[in-house]
Amino acid sequence: MVVVGIIRMTVVPAAISLLGDRAWGLPKWLDKAVLNFDIESSAVRDRGIPASSGEPDVVGVPS
Repeated sequence: MVVVGIIRMTVVPAAISLLGDRAWGLPKWLDKAVLNFDIESSAVRDRGIPASSGEPDVVGVPS
């Protein structure tokens, strides 16, 4: 367990630091294979469809 802790606390942050923004990117071939879940319903907001009257308004988002 100590080895796992050492790797998690030293090697992983070092690799993320060396990779920079590329550490958080998704390759195009993998992006096509992964399903697109819209858990925050931003697609509905972007289309201008009003939310149902039972939901509270989100601050900063025009209804």
